[in-house]
Amino acid sequence: MVHVRGERERSDRAQRPHRASRLNDSWTMRAWKCIGVLLTLLFTGTVSDLAAQPSPGSTTIKGVLTSIKGDVYMMQDLSGRFVQFRVDKNTQRERLVVPGERIEVQLSPDHRALTIKPTQ
Repeated sequence: MVHVRGERERSDRAQRPHRASRLNDSWTMRAWKCIGVLLTLLFTGTVSDLAAQPSPGSTTIKGVLTSIKGDVYMMQDLSGRFVQFRVDKNTQRERLVVPGERIEVQLSPDHRALTIKPTQ
């Protein structure tokens, strides 16, 4: 049997799966859906709203800032106890605070300040 070059190429292509059909594999489609959902959340601001909520295990303390030594802050809470915590580049602040000022601090379990807000 003699094959014309064009006919043989067409028959070979018919036996191989088309690229679009490979994209319809269940794991590939699930991966693309997950990527789409993540991008949607990222660009709609939902992720940033979740980041603004207090994290589990964190505590909020109100009191008076007593001293600042480098990245270590000391404050006296409303019950009179002294609390020491660290501030780093990830700490969110409305503005810089100074000793003697009333503040509200959200602390992580390892005593890192997540947020610092001046209060009245």
